[in-house]
Amino acid sequence: MSQFALIFPKKDLFEIGANPVIYGLGNRSYWPPSGKNGEARIIDPSVLSENEQYRYVTYNPASHKPIDWSHEREWRWPYRESYSHVEEALEKYGVVDDVLSIPGLDFYEYNIKGMGVVVKNEEQAKWVAHDILTLVDKGLIGKDQYTFILTTDNLPSASELRSPDMISKAISDSLIDLEPFFLHEKSELKSLSEKFSVLANQIESESTVPECGEFGGCWLWLLDNTSKLTRSLLEDNRIVVSESGKYLVRLYDFPIQEVFASAKK
Repeated sequence: MSQFALIFPKKDLFEIGANPVIYGLGNRSYWPPSGKNGEARIIDPSVLSENEQYRYVTYNPASHKPIDWSHEREWRWPYRESYSHVEEALEKYGVVDDVLSIPGLDFYEYNIKGMGVVVKNEEQAKWVAHDILTLVDKGLIGKDQYTFILTTDNLPSASELRSPDMISKAISDSLIDLEPFFLHEKSELKSLSEKFSVLANQIESESTVPECGEFGGCWLWLLDNTSKLTRSLLEDNRIVVSESGKYLVRLYDFPIQEVFASAKK
């Protein structure tokens, strides 16, 4: 289990094969197998077709011990391919070496837009936002795949949420909208990039020529990929995002070849 959760748009989930669950059966006299002692929990196909049995959830609010999970409004997405490779890995090693090979986690292969991430606190939200922007800036996902982060610590208690409008407002107030990171005015970003070049040139001009050295490059590592400065240098193609997710700025302003030549003299 993870301390994070993902939110999917229902429309996109429906289009890739997900469906809301079925609570209970029309045949009230039929009771599905319990699954005890290794018994297969397969419903008689004459009661519910085998292809739809992944959607079934036990429902009996009239029992002396009522069973009612309908408040969850659950959806399920069936995995219909073979998962023998996962079983073999678990049997042999006890773990799966590649988490993306676990059945049901291949949603990233679909063009789902408008997803969200649920986190507990603002510190987690900060790191998740950083990771999402890194995936976007490396070209691994689109800008519209993840669009918000919901911080649950900022939500009021359930007893304070007495109407749909109050719930909507509470959720809205606790959201971090990711879209603005990609909507800065281009003129503002260009101005920041130009100011950065001026400062870099100033630092270079005030630096002493090294007495010795080797030919190489000069990079600046920016830690905050949400800042306007980072977004401006990305827009100006002055940043390379490394394999490990570091934002490295190309410092064209430093005349490497001249410094190297001077050092040789």
